[in-house]
Amino acid sequence: MKAWVAMVGIAGAALAVSGWSAARAAAPPAGGQQVAREYHAEVALDIDAHGQVTAVQLPADLPPVLAGPAREAIGHWRFEPPVRGGHAVTARTWAQVRLQLLRQSDGNYGLRAVYGSNGPGLTFARRPDYPRNEIRQRGQGRLVMEATVQPDGTLTDVHMASYRFNHPDPGAFRTSAETVMRYAHAQPELVDGKPVATRIQVAFVWALQSITRGEALSRQVSKETTPGIDSGSRPIGEVVALDSPVRLIRDPQG
Repeated sequence: MKAWVAMVGIAGAALAVSGWSAARAAAPPAGGQQVAREYHAEVALDIDAHGQVTAVQLPADLPPVLAGPAREAIGHWRFEPPVRGGHAVTARTWAQVRLQLLRQSDGNYGLRAVYGSNGPGLTFARRPDYPRNEIRQRGQGRLVMEATVQPDGTLTDVHMASYRFNHPDPGAFRTSAETVMRYAHAQPELVDGKPVATRIQVAFVWALQSITRGEALSRQVSKETTPGIDSGSRPIGEVVALDSPVRLIRDPQG
């Protein structure tokens, strides 16, 4: 999926965002800019009948110094609005966004908003469990769950769409993912002020730490046989809408 970007200048951000945890490390962009920090955020977007972003609702824990630049960058995005009765209408959707704080060659800072996808809002009340027997057998891999977010916010038709593991039976992992989906809280997309149903996909990843031969021998001597879980991996991927009524069409600064 192509990532659309927009960047605006920002001053005095280096120390002000030190308390906001980074989502993951980012590759340095071109043009003499360096990513000082990168964050993942789900933002609510109100879109008018012309496809322009009229309001951006940011996460509550976003540092105030970044709020203005984030809204300005995201405000440059343009969407294809939904059509009802032959006329374009307003919409609300939730976008998966990476906010990158960039240190530029002149010492100033810029904020870049990178679009990932958009669809219903989804909040996960719990993380997926790592089945104990799979930890002992070093089972790991990835699966994709599908579901439909109904207009009342419930999730229906929850099922596993695909998987890739290092053994043929994903049963314990599927059960773990189904539990996470069952406890998730969804906010449906709005078309002309009314909630609509949207089909979604969510990827789940289970990964174990790689250990050296020396570490393996040390664990055998100490009778410690359970490998560690990779704390650096993201167990739940972004929510991807399969039939969202709202589509990004361009980013004027991308």
